[in-house]
Amino acid sequence: MSSTEEALCYLGIISYYISKTKNNRRRRKVWVRNWLTKRERLSHVNLVRELREEKEDFQNYFRMPEPVYEELWCLVTPIIAKQDTCMREAISPRERLSATLRFLITGGTYKDVMYSSAISRQSLGYIIPETCDAIYSALKTYLKWRITVAHGDHEQACDTVSSTVIWRIHTCRRLMPPGLPPAFRPPCR
Repeated sequence: MSSTEEALCYLGIISYYISKTKNNRRRRKVWVRNWLTKRERLSHVNLVRELREEKEDFQNYFRMPEPVYEELWCLVTPIIAKQDTCMREAISPRERLSATLRFLITGGTYKDVMYSSAISRQSLGYIIPETCDAIYSALKTYLKWRITVAHGDHEQACDTVSSTVIWRIHTCRRLMPPGLPPAFRPPCR
């Protein structure tokens, strides 16, 4: 067998295996689940509209009062807003923010949030990180992560750190669900 015949033989074998693997791919039963197409009716955004009338319930649902939620929504909307296309209506910034906050509050999975928000798990996979980045960039001026200490200013730095830690603990306690004891871990050594 000549080298050209060998090459053609190998090429035929490779094309056979490629065509076989393409045919073995799993066919989707359904492209979009029927209940996900009814997002405007089934989404938790309708519940949020009702909760606005009951301030205490709204605060319990989002762990923040409504004015704080609205301010956060106004800050984040320009960053996470998407345009509607001719194929489908975009997920609104309010739905994106609400789904992200519920994910962060409950500590659940994308699948858990999918059922309450009527947004697919795959969409939540890029919506939640995108919204978290938007929240961080919108609130970056309010966040202080690192304290640099000049030589000799250790007392002032310790006072600053202790007041910051006390403020953060108070804030975290406020955000925790009622009746849940705090789980503190000792610092790493």
